[in-house]
Amino acid sequence: MKKQNHSVNIDVSSLLSILPNPAFRLLAVIAIGLGIGIGNGLINANSKNNSTSTIVQTRHFTRAEYERLKLGMSIAEVESILDRGTETEQYMGRKTFIWKNPDDSTITVIFEDSKLIRKQQTGL
Repeated sequence: MKKQNHSVNIDVSSLLSILPNPAFRLLAVIAIGLGIGIGNGLINANSKNNSTSTIVQTRHFTRAEYERLKLGMSIAEVESILDRGTETEQYMGRKTFIWKNPDDSTITVIFEDSKLIRKQQTGL
């Protein structure tokens, strides 16, 4: 059986606006922030164009895709190989992104001034 890759974008601002109870809004924000899983995918909170969106990722990446990542690549080039990752840290021109498979194998990359400067994998 062939695995299919799907991503679903959810605008968190719209989702929160339809939740009338502030307690439900807080729970939704906490659940998204913690990356609670849905099915075989992951919920990842990301920022894009000053709005928060959520991505449900079910794509499985491999060691071969990790090996295609080269120092100096742009964020767009890396995402063209792995799809969109989760930004976990941003500090003084550096951004750290992570991709996580359902089996907990991961790829972590660090960009400086939007160029790949470091990559690491576990469990691939």
